Amino acid sequence: EEAALLVTQEEVIGKELQAFFKVGAALLIIRKQALYRKEYDTFAEYCEKRWDMTSRRMRQITDGTEVCNTLREYDDDRNHGSPFGGRLPENERQVRPLTRLRDKPKQLASAWDRALSGVPEGKVTCNVVRDAVKAEGAEGTKPEKQYTIHKDLEHGKELLKQAKQELGPHFEYFADQIS
Repeated sequence: EEAALLVTQEEVIGKELQAFFKVGAALLIIRKQALYRKEYDTFAEYCEKRWDMTSRRMRQITDGTEVCNTLREYDDDRNHGSPFGGRLPENERQVRPLTRLRDKPKQLASAWDRALSGVPEGKVTCNVVRDAVKAEGAEGTKPEKQYTIHKDLEHGKELLKQAKQELGPHFEYFADQIS
């Protein structure tokens, strides 16, 4: 009885892990065809207001799905030799490190192939995939940030200096009004 319950629960988990890719595919269609535009100005606004989904989470889902689509297409193009043997990422944890290479299909395919060959019969973990991505020369798994808090603060200080010079004696008055 315990073994049957385990099997039942594992089936639920397996189905739910695949839901990530189904949701991503639906979001990509909505975004690419701008199906949200009747009620929302942007796709990000649609995701936030309709699904209570942050922009970050939306990107994680759509980027992960695009990675899987790219790997699937790459595998189909070479299907006669099928480099992955039909094995594609099964869950979000496997996909997330690969998003670093989403715009580089050959490196992406190479990293996934490396991850699979590192565990021929075993479980492909996030760490295995992350190491394979690093081996492809893509350090880290997150895109570099364009701005840092320090740069933003420095820019703000510079703007304040300019305002003080332009406003002269009136600067203190306006500073008090906005604080």
